[in-house]
Amino acid sequence: MSPIRSKNSISLAGYSCSTAAGRGTEAFWQGLQQGQDHGKLAVTSDWKVTPKAEVTTCAFPLNRSVSMKERLVSELLHCFSEINFQPQGNYGVIFASSKGCLEDVVWSGTPEELKSDPLTPCLTEFLDRAGLKPKRSLVVSNSCASSHSALFLAGHWLDKQIVDDVLVIAADGVGAFVVNGFQCLGALSTTRCRPFAANRDGLRLGEAVGALWLSRQERSLRLLGIGLDIEGHAVTRSSTSGGSLKKALAASGASDVGPDIVIAHGTGTLANDVVEDNAFASLFAAPSPWVTCTKWSIGHTLGASGLMDIIAAAEILRTGKTFRIASTEVADPSFRSRYLTMTASEEITKVPQEILVSSLGFGGVHAAARFGVAR
Repeated sequence: MSPIRSKNSISLAGYSCSTAAGRGTEAFWQGLQQGQDHGKLAVTSDWKVTPKAEVTTCAFPLNRSVSMKERLVSELLHCFSEINFQPQGNYGVIFASSKGCLEDVVWSGTPEELKSDPLTPCLTEFLDRAGLKPKRSLVVSNSCASSHSALFLAGHWLDKQIVDDVLVIAADGVGAFVVNGFQCLGALSTTRCRPFAANRDGLRLGEAVGALWLSRQERSLRLLGIGLDIEGHAVTRSSTSGGSLKKALAASGASDVGPDIVIAHGTGTLANDVVEDNAFASLFAAPSPWVTCTKWSIGHTLGASGLMDIIAAAEILRTGKTFRIASTEVADPSFRSRYLTMTASEEITKVPQEILVSSLGFGGVHAAARFGVAR
């Protein structure tokens, strides 16, 4: 698949998010800086189906008595208000999500509700309540790679000058359907998420919503390139060779020299972390770039996870600071890449100028996006 190469013409004009850390980018960023794990035991008394076992999730603090659609749209509107979206001409809106408001209809949906996909109603209500009338709008659901796929489409619209600005919004929540599905896969940690550790035992689910404003007007933060590759090895697992992700990394424009920092998908599952390590080690010359991730702090936020990592990348570039994988003391000794674990001795002294964000998704979607500062 052809990569988007922005040639410094696509800028990040604004961003905001809500996570288990709280509302706003600053809460998310401070949690990463301070090594905070926002996981809490899930309250499941009002769920339609009780999970097989107790589960810890990273949920944002909201009234859980309202519908999933209302929870997600309300937080999206808050994020939207924070970025002060002021497009200069025609604009587009893309909604990225893995499940949308599926939790509202999967157990007791009406025939009319079941005729619609569970994402479009979220986008429609958001546009109506935000007072937006975009030239183009679309929903994207490529599982956990949804945000990167939305970014790829946004880059295409901007690169072809179809629109001048794109608002990418992403949201996913946690409920009985999602939790039971991941429990059936045996993918949930029984303790805590420890990405790239030898004793990792699974992921922790989280909730997040976010908004990202991309513009053709020049700003200090830039989208340098984005690439996708579709593997189709298995529905819920990538080939451990990492070959498909390596193609996506290369398609984004990443070279063997590598970026300054890699923000990995970093789910903490036995299989996924191997995929990423193999891809990084086979593409980047030794010593590899330092690798970190965010899911140890806010959980795996499914279709919104890529956008959270992109926001983390933007904050690294804005502040010149990085963060460690606070739940992992030592990286798996079989891994070949360099991980910013708690005991990694080397300090990063160079101010990062380029960040690479990788993503994996069910169905074999692999993606990578490169970001940098104006020079």
